[in-house]
Amino acid sequence: MRQVLARWAFLIACVLWPAAASAGVSVQVDLSTQRMTVSEDGRVRHVWTISSGRPGFRTPTGTFRPQRLARMHYSRKYDLAPMPHSIFFSGGYAIHGTGEVRRLGRTASHGCIRLSKAQAAELFRLVQARGAHNTRISIAGDASLADARPARAPTVAAERRVPRATAAAPSKPRMAAGPRAAQRGIAAQRRAPVWEDDGYVYGYAPVRVRSVDPFWAPRGYRSR
Repeated sequence: MRQVLARWAFLIACVLWPAAASAGVSVQVDLSTQRMTVSEDGRVRHVWTISSGRPGFRTPTGTFRPQRLARMHYSRKYDLAPMPHSIFFSGGYAIHGTGEVRRLGRTASHGCIRLSKAQAAELFRLVQARGAHNTRISIAGDASLADARPARAPTVAAERRVPRATAAAPSKPRMAAGPRAAQRGIAAQRRAPVWEDDGYVYGYAPVRVRSVDPFWAPRGYRSR
């Protein structure tokens, strides 16, 4: 009877052990590719681009647990630099948000792991909900491989400008044949702003407008 119970206990442990091992939050950081993979209960939730420590300020590798969470922290060591949604895992090293999103994808920090502000807030809420004791942070890889790669294109498109159109030589006005021709007028060139997708005026381009021959203009008409 005892042998039967022991066998059943062993089988139950074999079934429950993988689930217990994968339960909680797993944060895996690959310094070689500057990528973070966040899994919850064994399922991948997010894959994000990070910035780890640059040469001379490398991010420590190993397996850690969150030591302290701070919704907003200011670095005393680096001129009170803001560190929103900080998850400290080893002394002063933390995962936190940054506004320098153009530098994500390559090493840039003093040793911390940077995410965009929205991603850092999402990870902060996840770790806070599941608890630090249910969160494991694994950091591995070689950051020098990320330094050797060419810098990727910036995430924000560079400012584009529309070339200014050359003004056409003025042509002699033609004699209008009647009131209908006077209403049509003579085509003229006028410049108008060009709006890009972000709503900013980048340049000018010619458009067609009307001007009326003053000889056939109706009474009271004032030329623009």
